[in-house]
Amino acid sequence: MTPRYDRDGITLYHGDCLEVMDQLDASSVDTVITDPPYGLGFMGKSWDQIARGFGKTGLERNKPWPRLATKDVQSQIPENALQEFHHRWASRALRVAKPGAFLLAFGGTRTFHRLACGLEDAGWQIRDCLMWLYGSGFPKSLNLGKALRKASRHDDAGAWEGWGTGLKPAWEPILVAMKPPEGSFVENAARYGAAGLNIDASRIRGPPGDGCWGSSNATTPRGSAFNRSPNGGDYRTQAHARGRWPANLLLSHHPGCRHLGAARVKGSATSKAFHATYAGMSVTGFLRGVSHPGHQRSDADGLETVERWSCHANCPVRLLDTQSGLRKSGSRLTGKEPSRPAKHVYNAMKHARKWDPYPDRGGASRFFYCSKAGRSERNAGLKGMDNDHPTVKPLALMEYLCRLTSTPAGGLVLDPFAGAGTTLIAARRARRPCLGIEIDKKYVEVATRRLSAFRPAKVNET
Repeated sequence: MTPRYDRDGITLYHGDCLEVMDQLDASSVDTVITDPPYGLGFMGKSWDQIARGFGKTGLERNKPWPRLATKDVQSQIPENALQEFHHRWASRALRVAKPGAFLLAFGGTRTFHRLACGLEDAGWQIRDCLMWLYGSGFPKSLNLGKALRKASRHDDAGAWEGWGTGLKPAWEPILVAMKPPEGSFVENAARYGAAGLNIDASRIRGPPGDGCWGSSNATTPRGSAFNRSPNGGDYRTQAHARGRWPANLLLSHHPGCRHLGAARVKGSATSKAFHATYAGMSVTGFLRGVSHPGHQRSDADGLETVERWSCHANCPVRLLDTQSGLRKSGSRLTGKEPSRPAKHVYNAMKHARKWDPYPDRGGASRFFYCSKAGRSERNAGLKGMDNDHPTVKPLALMEYLCRLTSTPAGGLVLDPFAGAGTTLIAARRARRPCLGIEIDKKYVEVATRRLSAFRPAKVNET
């Protein structure tokens, strides 16, 4: 095989993914991230008409679904043909994937159940399903009132005015599957270097903080029970400083949204008092050590920095925040809890902690990852050639998925349906090698030009 593009750890082949994957080494891929055809005949595109030629008028099922009469009848049913299509490419992807490798595959809301069944038939384990909210889709619906008038059924048309046949698309599922590990996750990780999701690399970033609460061995000198905190590590929550645990809901700003920069807003009500009271000293009077602002995301002025957006009316971030209203994070803490569940005497800290676990304010969207793709991103590097691929995914979203599934060594990403090359570009930005396969010559050219326009990030870039 001769790749059409091979540079900076990114390789792109022009060909049928079934044939190309047959030539790859077994257990050589760490992650599969792909956007296969949904089987909807989208915009009349031939590559999305998986079931074309399989249907027969008047074909009846002799047994309830999913058990059909014979295999030859199954092959003639469009729905089953789509499932078989996914089974074929997923089987080859399973062979080249390492045990414990993850597969992330986009699907359509009407047909992703066939994708899930095809993956399971091929031997993949379904682990989760991400919900990607984007809000920029357009409704594909028949106006029944208009259609009846066009059919000269004017008497019926009035009663059906305002009726349609479909909803506006606003989300897509991303199935999360895994090749069964060999042995335990620990054993598989040690043998193959693949076993789990990179949680810390994909945490939901918030305002900066050091993640410390309560007195601990890090805030007071180490020594006897009188001048150190027992089990000090239990009081530290550095994870909060790195960001929130990633969720299986992803948000994407509408392409019409504009990023306006940053704004200073009112933060935690206790932040000013905390900074004034605990600056430089331990919370407990008889211990000596440096105290930190803990989970306070606000500064000494009681303000914190947040992003500012001018959002489109259909932006899911705006809609979610409108529904949720302004909310402050945190649990049911009263501010009077002891630093350690009560014991007594010397090594039990019974002094009150006066701060919240994550006291930031805002709409519900801040709990979920956000991304945005625009026309300039789609056409970067094309120089007069328009990227008309109808299902281009946001680069930030794909880069996030590359980080989420990265291994300690980075790990090779495979995209059997590379399209316009967004997964390959995202992998380059995430500093991961990637191998893409695309059957359409036109989109191979588009992907090649887009790849050439994106330089790999330097080691010291963030």
